[in-house]
Amino acid sequence: MEKIVDQNQTNGCTNSTNVKKFFDQEWDLYKKVVKLNYMAHKEILEMLRKLFRSVQPPVFSVLELGCGDASLLGSALQGTGVSAYCGVDISRYALEIAEKNMQLHQCDKRFIECDLLEGVGRFGAEFDVIVAGFSLHHLMKEEKGHFFEKCRAALKSRGTLIIFDEVCYPGENRNRFFDRFSGICLQEWNKLTNDEKSRIFDHVKNNDYPETFEFYKQLAEGHGFKGSQILFQDKRKLYGILSFST
Repeated sequence: MEKIVDQNQTNGCTNSTNVKKFFDQEWDLYKKVVKLNYMAHKEILEMLRKLFRSVQPPVFSVLELGCGDASLLGSALQGTGVSAYCGVDISRYALEIAEKNMQLHQCDKRFIECDLLEGVGRFGAEFDVIVAGFSLHHLMKEEKGHFFEKCRAALKSRGTLIIFDEVCYPGENRNRFFDRFSGICLQEWNKLTNDEKSRIFDHVKNNDYPETFEFYKQLAEGHGFKGSQILFQDKRKLYGILSFST
């Protein structure tokens, strides 16, 4: 496993330290939320399976930014022509699990302990697909622009950037998104304790910066992407899968 963590570097995410602290301390809580499907991971997995089976060329390379334990993408890539996988995450604990979860894939594999914004800037045009799942919302607006710029540089011709993440309604700001999220969580996330919900609220309120699809589309087009699509939204329209092509 490579390690290139330096939180004082200016080409990384402002919020990295807080995000790393949360996931290092609350990994079991996050996995509980995933298992209960409160963030639509099951639906996202099914959509990703379909996407990867339609990727051209049929043999392709993948860079996953903010890969966590790679369990979702590892499952989505089963039965596909993935030839190379690189997972980038700031949590060493998550990456150690990711290495185990990707063992079934007979492809070249790399795991890099690194801030995702810093990590993507290390690559030239060597990937067919870049995936960022529930990680882009941790970047500030200006950093999101750098993210699209660096992803464009890391993708091959006719490459694809796939993002699944929190998505605001048109015209909805961060505070209103949080109010909507917390209301749904209080009403529907019934298998979490009040303390668990409180810890999640604290993380989202202090570390999440969701944007609208239109905002991402404009950023993508401004940095050389052509096609922009919403491929999926959950029933509460908190989360979506977005696709951008070169």
